[in-house]
Amino acid sequence: MSALLIALLSSFLILGPGVLAVAEAGCLERVAERRQAAGWGLAGADLEDFDVLIAVENCAQLGAEGVLIAGGQVYTALVVDCENAEHAGQMAERGLLADVSRGDLGRYGAIIVWAGSR
Repeated sequence: MSALLIALLSSFLILGPGVLAVAEAGCLERVAERRQAAGWGLAGADLEDFDVLIAVENCAQLGAEGVLIAGGQVYTALVVDCENAEHAGQMAERGLLADVSRGDLGRYGAIIVWAGSR
């Protein structure tokens, strides 16, 4: 039983807890559309399928799909952007878990969960 539990838990990546910051209105949507148009990841992702678009610190997580848990609610989430080299470390210094596309989530601490090994 414990081997099964370890295998199940190891198949998830959990980030947080951390604070969410609200991105400028429409910013993450525009970033996602530019990435799709230029072929820079997010291929095949339908942005309308997700409750929230997010930007995280680690660029290796770009395109990850999962859930964001905040304010007692669960939201489907897609990572559409990441912290660029010029700003490396600023999110961590500020205790930010992610920038989010929804203004109503900005005041919450949150946890992000992805299936797989991103």
